[in-house]
Amino acid sequence: MVNHSAAKSSFIVYSTGGNFDILPPSGQAILGEYVELPGLNHGRRTYTRSLTEALKGLPEVFLFYWDARDSKDLAGWWFGDKIGGGQVWSRNVSSSLAPPMKGWRCPVDGPVLQHFVCVPKIRPKQETMDDEAVQGNNKRAVGNGGSQNGAVPLANKRRREEAQRLVLSSNLGKDAPDKIRALCGLFLRRGSNHGRSTYFQAESNCWLYYWDTRDGPDFSGWWLGRRVGGAEVFGLAKTDSMMPPDRGWQVPHDESVRRDVSLRVVGDDEELPDALADEEEEEREEQVKMPEQERLTMVRQMVSKYESVADKAIETARRVLGTEGDLFEEGVRAACELLQVRTAELEDVQGSVGRHRAAA
Repeated sequence: MVNHSAAKSSFIVYSTGGNFDILPPSGQAILGEYVELPGLNHGRRTYTRSLTEALKGLPEVFLFYWDARDSKDLAGWWFGDKIGGGQVWSRNVSSSLAPPMKGWRCPVDGPVLQHFVCVPKIRPKQETMDDEAVQGNNKRAVGNGGSQNGAVPLANKRRREEAQRLVLSSNLGKDAPDKIRALCGLFLRRGSNHGRSTYFQAESNCWLYYWDTRDGPDFSGWWLGRRVGGAEVFGLAKTDSMMPPDRGWQVPHDESVRRDVSLRVVGDDEELPDALADEEEEEREEQVKMPEQERLTMVRQMVSKYESVADKAIETARRVLGTEGDLFEEGVRAACELLQVRTAELEDVQGSVGRHRAAA
């Protein structure tokens, strides 16, 4: 039996889809709370499902990361009954340092489940304080030359974190707005703030940092700004994840989420990707010559599809926010993000319709 006493963080895995999204058996099999295990696997934390009374008798499920050492097709975050083997139920191709919120395929060769989410648990303040005390004891033990519970020695861990690099990019390429292009590029780890690492990009003199809820929930999240905690800010991702999220960035901070902007981790030996690489395939498809009736049918189908998707998102959010029972903060956050993503998709559809009209 795995010892959970050293767990420092946890994630909740659930669906926001309500009656509109029936999870496949592989998705239903991994719902629940996942608590952190001691040590690392392939440079990431690992987690195991907490077996409550309702889950007793079910197999143990692990949430873990696997790198590309065996194959790029195997890299990503996994849910399985063993770390690195055995039966697997879900996969996410993200290389983020913490389990990603969205993008999970259930089963592993199936489609991405739009309403299946993995979010950090909102924990009581006392629980956080207790964990900080445990962490302090562990650091002192490691500092004396030991390695507690299989943890990586502090010196090695510090070297790994200090070498970490993040790249902010836009798939709009040179067509990206100036405010986006100015922020794209390499961010290097430099210090910490509010319990999270901070990053700096010299070219744009921009900091990437986390701000907690001490000034209110409206100010909490990952920020892009001129200085840490300063008044001049350029972007925001509303999440309390331990690492900056790969998606969900609002640039400027008071506008909707931009689907073209993403943040990814790059290794020390990895070639830096072009932060403004053009993605022209969709543009060419819209600009190709076709009969007027065929183009009109294509546009109508596209608009109809996303109108239906938007209606379902609104109804899902209404059900989540209108519940008569306890309303959890992660549920509210997931509902808000779902609406933000759907809004961004509708904006993309509007742009696509405009390009079809110009090509007609």
